[in-house]
Amino acid sequence: MQKMESQRFSGYRVAAGCGIVIFFHLGCCYIWAAMIPYFLEHFGCSLTLLSASSALGTLIGFLASFTAGTMLQRLHPRRLLITGTAICAAFMLINAFASAPWMLYVSNGISGFILAWGAQVTCASVINRWFIDKRNTVIGVVFGCSAFGGALFMFLAGNLIGTLGQRNMYLLLGAIAVGGALFSELFLIRDDPEQLGQRALGADKGEQAETVNRRDSDGEDLTPAEARKSRSFFLMIAATFFGSMLLATFSSFATTFWTSNGVSQAHASTYASAMTLLGGLVSILVGGVADRWGIKTFITVIFGMFAIGVSMAILWGTVLPAAFVLVLNIIFISAGTPIQNISSSVTLPVFGPKAADGINGTLMAFFYAGSALSVVAFSALFDLLGSFIPVFVLVLVLAAAAFSLMMLAIRWAPARQRRL
Repeated sequence: MQKMESQRFSGYRVAAGCGIVIFFHLGCCYIWAAMIPYFLEHFGCSLTLLSASSALGTLIGFLASFTAGTMLQRLHPRRLLITGTAICAAFMLINAFASAPWMLYVSNGISGFILAWGAQVTCASVINRWFIDKRNTVIGVVFGCSAFGGALFMFLAGNLIGTLGQRNMYLLLGAIAVGGALFSELFLIRDDPEQLGQRALGADKGEQAETVNRRDSDGEDLTPAEARKSRSFFLMIAATFFGSMLLATFSSFATTFWTSNGVSQAHASTYASAMTLLGGLVSILVGGVADRWGIKTFITVIFGMFAIGVSMAILWGTVLPAAFVLVLNIIFISAGTPIQNISSSVTLPVFGPKAADGINGTLMAFFYAGSALSVVAFSALFDLLGSFIPVFVLVLVLAAAAFSLMMLAIRWAPARQRRL
């Protein structure tokens, strides 16, 4: 039986398990967006009060991401994912029985640990251990599951809250999410191929490439301490920080931007859902670009698509017909959604496998920091100027900066992997 299992590559089953975990973990986190109108009415509080609780979760995610590398070493990926599921269960329970706004601060606070320990960083660590070939394709598929989970859970929460009420809705969706995630963690996911007597997909090619790299250059498998001293490390931090502002800014303001230009609330919400679903689909497809044409092409395509999408927003209703440009705006912004996947795809080839987990956790911390800061800063800029157009122009500048910094980080990659 063991021999038969060792002959059948289990990496795709493991990747499917990671996708299921991300689907449920981040699906639960997405419920918050659908519940804001309910909690505003239920507690009679201000939007600022609720937004602050959400910002707290992002801040906790920022802090917890710094510990992701250490937690991966102590617990290993599968146990850390199980820990994330336990935190997700607590998150849903607190929301189910929330009777005052301060309880939402507690629940949103611990949601930061779900983001840091139970999602991209940990699943990327698993995928890096199982895949050398097709790694970016698999990362795109797995991370794309977050959009599908978010869209489904937001839809279910919005429709079930009226019939089941707050408590029963959260308990039902929480039970489904926790049960599905635990099943995957216990029966589908394994930390590395050696546990099943297997090797990573493309391991033979990887060994040949490593031999060539060491012959042609002084490239090596860096330790985390060595990686953090490199120029690429600081460039990647800056690129990730600026890059996180792009998607966070547009996704946060898209609905308001559309409604302020004559789109109905119902239509704007539909467009936002469509953009989320398209973004998940693009994340699944675009990973193959990196595997086939390299990381540089992958990054160029994503940033280029995002820049075109933002340009369409600037031109909407002015230079070009409104309906036509709105459709292009949604399509191209969706194509730029994998910006959030870039750091997980780039970390291993730039810094090597020893440093990848810790560096990826640090980069995700700055991703959350940039996301939180951009929403506050650009809200203030909109209030000051009374228009989204200057905000989007600044976003284009940040996109150019993030793209340039990331390309420099790859050019000076200390690991000097040939697939860059």
